[in-house]
Amino acid sequence: MSSAFRRPLVAASLASSLVLAAALTACGGGGGTPAPTAQPMAATAGPAFAKARSAYSIAKTASGYTVTDLATGQQTAATASQFLTFSDVTVNLQIAAQAATLAPADLQLLTELYVAFFNRVPEADGLNFWIEQRKAGQTINAIADAFYAAAIQYSDITGYTPTMTNSDFVNIVYRNVLGRASADAEGLAYWSGALASGKETRGTLVSSILGSAHTFKGNATWGWVPDLLDNKLAVATSFAISNGLNYKDAATSITKTMQIAAAVTPTSTSAAMQLVTAVVGTGSGSSGSAGVATYDEASIPGYDMASTSLTGFVATNRGLYMQALDGDAAHILKLHGNPIFNDWTSVPFADGIYSYAPLNVYTEADRQVSFYWNRRGVESRWGLYTANTGSTPGFDVEDNMSISLVAAGGTSGVIAPRPWVVAGFNSDLQSLYQDDGAYTSVRKTSDYFGTAAAGSDQVANLSSAILVAHPTDGTVFVGLGNKLRVFSASGLQSTATLPGDSAISDMFWHDNVLYIGYGAKVYKRTAAGAVSEFAQLTGIAATLAELFPAPGRFCLNGGDVITADGMARRISDGYTRSWLSSGTLTTQQQQELAIVQSQVAGAGVWCSPNNLARVVYTVDLAEGKVRMFSAKN
Repeated sequence: MSSAFRRPLVAASLASSLVLAAALTACGGGGGTPAPTAQPMAATAGPAFAKARSAYSIAKTASGYTVTDLATGQQTAATASQFLTFSDVTVNLQIAAQAATLAPADLQLLTELYVAFFNRVPEADGLNFWIEQRKAGQTINAIADAFYAAAIQYSDITGYTPTMTNSDFVNIVYRNVLGRASADAEGLAYWSGALASGKETRGTLVSSILGSAHTFKGNATWGWVPDLLDNKLAVATSFAISNGLNYKDAATSITKTMQIAAAVTPTSTSAAMQLVTAVVGTGSGSSGSAGVATYDEASIPGYDMASTSLTGFVATNRGLYMQALDGDAAHILKLHGNPIFNDWTSVPFADGIYSYAPLNVYTEADRQVSFYWNRRGVESRWGLYTANTGSTPGFDVEDNMSISLVAAGGTSGVIAPRPWVVAGFNSDLQSLYQDDGAYTSVRKTSDYFGTAAAGSDQVANLSSAILVAHPTDGTVFVGLGNKLRVFSASGLQSTATLPGDSAISDMFWHDNVLYIGYGAKVYKRTAAGAVSEFAQLTGIAATLAELFPAPGRFCLNGGDVITADGMARRISDGYTRSWLSSGTLTTQQQQELAIVQSQVAGAGVWCSPNNLARVVYTVDLAEGKVRMFSAKN
C-alpha cells in the first residue's frame, strides 16, 4: 500500500484498538478450542423453535416481540430481555437497545475492529459483551491486547502465531484492513519499525492502520479502501445489531462470519447482504411467497444521451417528475406511474427553466400534473403550471427579480403551506421568501413575495441549497453543506450542524420526521428538533458517484428506507432485508434476480412514502429508460 497509509492517527488509533480485542475474545474463551459465545449478561432464555430462523418473522410490538411461523401463521410472544433459539442460530433481542447506550463513535469502532482484525463480522452476543466492558471502563489498549492474545491461541483460524515476524504480522493486517494481499515495501518498513521500536504493540497496530486508512475517504487513488471498510461496517451492523444474530457453535460462527465479510467489495454489499438474508429470511408471511421483484420500463421521451441532461427527479404518490435540459430548451416530464404506467406528460419551456417544484408530492390526484417553475435571465419569470387547465400562467416580468430555487409540496397544495423561493430583489443578495397569501390584481412576483425571512440573507450560497417545505406547518428546511436550517416566514427558527464536512444531498418526510442524506449516512430530525444518525448507506456512494453523485441514493416507502444497493431498512426497528427478492428462491428465480440486480446496479432510486403500493423507480441514463419496480416486502 502507498506510503500514505503510514500516516498515524493517534486519536483514531486509540479508539480503534479497543475494538480490536473485542473481536478476538468474542471468537472464543481462553481454552484450547474456541468456546461458544456466552449469552448476554442480562438476557434470559426465551422461546425455542424447531426450524431455522428464516422460517419465521420477528416483529417488534409495544410490549416486546412477536415471532410468527411463516408456514402456519402461529405466533409466539417474547420479551425484550430474552434471547430466541432457532435450529441454526440464536437471536439477541437486547442488542439494538444496548448498542444505543454507547456513543455512536465507540460503537462504530468496536464493530469495525472486528472486521479489520479478523476480516469477520461480529455476532450480537460478543459485541454486546464488549459494549458492556467499554461502558464499565475497560481501557482501549487492554481490550486491543486481549484480542491479539486470543488471535495467537487460534492460529489455524486467524493466521496469527506467537512466533511470526513483525513483517508477517503487518502483511496479515494489510490483507484484513486494507484489502491488499500484502504491504508495499515502504509501508512494511514503517509499520515493522513501529513494532520493533515499541511505539506500537501488535494489539494496537491494527487500529493505527485502520485510522490512517479512513483519512483517505474520497481520495482518487485510495478512496476504495475506506469505502471497503464502510461497507463491511454496514454489513456487520445489519448482522449483529439489526438482526441480533449468533451461530450456535464456534466453528460455524467463525467460518460463516468470515464468509460474510469476504463477500463485501468497495462498491457493493449485495452479495454479503444476501448471505445475511439467507439466515434471517425476508419476513414474508404465508401470504407472501418467495419471489423476485417485477418491473415495467418506459423510454424517456426525447432523450438523447449525448445532448440531454436529466435532473430534478421527484417521486410523488402518483408518479415521477424530472427536468430535461437540451441546450436552451427544457421540458418538465412526468411519468404517470401509479396506477397507470408508461404514460407521460411533457411540458415544454422553449426559453429554458431554472428550477421547479411539484405542487403536491404527497396526495396528488390520478394524472395530476402541477408544479411551480421559474426562469431567470433576460426575462425572469415565475409561474404555476397545472394540467387541469392546460395553460402555463406566468406572473408579470420583474426585471429586478431573480428567483433561484422553488420549494413546495404541501399536503393540500399551494395554500397549506404556500410555496417558498430563494430570490433577490433589486440586488444580487439572495433571501428566502414565502408566498404571503395576500394578493392584489397586479399579479406581480413582488406582490406574492413581500418580505424576506429574517436572517436568510446571511446564509452564504443560499441559491445552492436544498429546500424542502414542511408538509403542514408552513416552514421550510434548508440543507446547505453540513447545516440544516429551519425558517418560518418570520425568520430563522433553528440550526443543526451534522458531524464532519460532507454535504446534505437528499431530504424526505415520513410521519413528521425528516430523513436527511448526508455523506454515506442517513440522519433523521424528529418533530422535537433532535437530529441523530439513522443508517449507513451501504455500498452506494461509490456505485453511484459518476451518474448520481448526490440524490437518488435512498428514498422512503412503506415504512422502509429503500437504498440503491437493493436493500430496505425498516424505520421502526432497523430490520434490513432485500427489496429485490423474498424467501428461498428456486434456480430459475435466482437467475431472474441476477437480471433484476443488473437493472438496478448504477441507477438511483426514487419512491414516495405516501404511495401505498411498493413502487420504486430507477433511472437508466445509458438506455434512457425509467423502470418501475414492485418491491418485495
